[in-house]
Amino acid sequence: MDPSQGVIMWSAQRARQHLRTVVAGAIAIPLIFTIAGFLIPIPQRPSLTDRIIQAVEALAVGVVIVLLLALVYAILRAPYEQRKALRAEVGALIEKYEQKKGADVWPQIESAESTRQLAGARTLSQRKWYLILENTGDGIARDVRVQARWMILKGRSESGTDVEILGPHSKIRFEVLPVADDPSHALCSVSWSDDRGHHENQATLSLA
Repeated sequence: MDPSQGVIMWSAQRARQHLRTVVAGAIAIPLIFTIAGFLIPIPQRPSLTDRIIQAVEALAVGVVIVLLLALVYAILRAPYEQRKALRAEVGALIEKYEQKKGADVWPQIESAESTRQLAGARTLSQRKWYLILENTGDGIARDVRVQARWMILKGRSESGTDVEILGPHSKIRFEVLPVADDPSHALCSVSWSDDRGHHENQATLSLA
């Protein structure tokens, strides 16, 4: 049932559920039927028809009383049940949102042309490649590790791509130094940890 619906609709559905219970079916209706039979008067010397009419009237009274009791009980319980159900739904939504606040790190390749001045007014154009690690998630990525087929520089002379912390919606860049035997396409794996645990993404990158 949807706890955001009105109290009347909630109470009506809950009343139907109460009537399906074993207590209402096996105890409440027969008990009220018996009590109602004593309250409905019949002639001193009742005929078979009189007894049938009395039984039908007693059954009708019993059913009506049970329906009213179930509805009253449902109405009295409705605010508490709806509040509990709504709290459960809100809690589930909050938990789902918190789970989405994890990090999501993906690798990609970017390239740029650089020009170097040579003697005699000559210039040399050179293409450089960079490995980009981007955290597209809402959480902090910790202990970021990358595995690739190419040599990657963390600094000018330091190789490696270990990153202790990569903030949400942020990126970091490393220079890639391919050699002659390196493939132009390679599978790159990036792993990290966040509040949800350990994760890994893979992507095929190209130096073309």
